[in-house]
Amino acid sequence: MKEETGIDIKENELIKLESSSTIPVVNITGKYTWGENVFVVPEYSFAINVDNRKIILSDEHKTMQWMNYNEAISKLKYDSNKTALWELNERINISK
Repeated sequence: MKEETGIDIKENELIKLESSSTIPVVNITGKYTWGENVFVVPEYSFAINVDNRKIILSDEHKTMQWMNYNEAISKLKYDSNKTALWELNERINISK
């Protein structure tokens, strides 16, 4: 979390979502970075409540934007990301 957002969190703040997937290694690095027998890498999804904490983007990102669920889901490209966001939205709605 700190690498992507600059936010220090305690382990108990991290919400591990059940949504997971695998990604072809060549889609991440363009080559077989972790050996010729590593074809896919796992993708796990997590969430945190950022409250009023300041987000500092890593060099990998240029911008960020707050948006509601419908706006966010329409901007996502990959099904695994859409599923993780849907799961988080459901968890939030059920806990209300």
